[in-house]
Amino acid sequence: MDFFKPKIEDYERLKSIIQTDELTCENLFLNALIWQDIYHHEFAFFDDKTVVIRLFEGEGYIYLLPLGESFFPALEAEIKMLGEYDRLSASDGRRLDKLLGHLGKNIELIPAPENFDYIYNTEELATLTGKKFHQKRNHISAFSRKYNWRYESIGEGNVNDFYLVAEKWASERYESAPDPDIECELRAIKEILPHFKELDILGGIIYVDDNPIAFSFGAPINDRVFDVTTEKALSDFQGAYAVINNSFVKAELFGVYELINREDDLGLEGLKRAKKSYNPVLILNKYLVEIKKP
Repeated sequence: MDFFKPKIEDYERLKSIIQTDELTCENLFLNALIWQDIYHHEFAFFDDKTVVIRLFEGEGYIYLLPLGESFFPALEAEIKMLGEYDRLSASDGRRLDKLLGHLGKNIELIPAPENFDYIYNTEELATLTGKKFHQKRNHISAFSRKYNWRYESIGEGNVNDFYLVAEKWASERYESAPDPDIECELRAIKEILPHFKELDILGGIIYVDDNPIAFSFGAPINDRVFDVTTEKALSDFQGAYAVINNSFVKAELFGVYELINREDDLGLEGLKRAKKSYNPVLILNKYLVEIKKP
């Protein structure tokens, strides 16, 4: 297989294969574009209707389970390519079920909790009804009393404002030197977001007195599940995260997508608390797959 780094123009050819009926965000093309400077995502066509994705982490490659019609031949090809430090990766779903049915007792699944995806009900995040969302409603009410704000969907006239927010957000977090992860994300927002139509990106931005202060954007995993890839808010505006979260879901996703994937918590306690505060309906398990030697 010939692996290549993904470019925006590759999306049309890839999307019908990589958009599966699963919940995971691992095969989302937008994520590969954003994070390829950090994780070095690569794609390869096993055949015209089957794709393999890998990324480089630590000392070796992480191979995702194949996507497309020739699952088992592509899986065997992946296994043959595995070096000493390479691993397979899998999420709960149909492809993992196929893997277990195929190799059974010859594999060991090692949970990777820092990579588990948080899955939410779209209607719940749009309406925020019930006691469990009481605090979120209070944050939004307090924000509305304090600020003159409005929401705008992403468009050609405001794409640069997403970058302005991200740049200010980044400057709040820099200490002695720039953070490679933040620099990677800034580059992606500046270079990729202007192509939002080509990449099926939906996004929205909050303005306070005509100044951009928060945004959210993402792309569909499939017709049922939407992935919120990036969300930022300036720290001076308390409650802005609750406002952009709710406004984006109501304006762009409610009535279109049943579920929302808000990705992982990276093993960070603060991020874990924030994601749990929105009451996920499911936390999607992910694993490294060890193939046992005969």
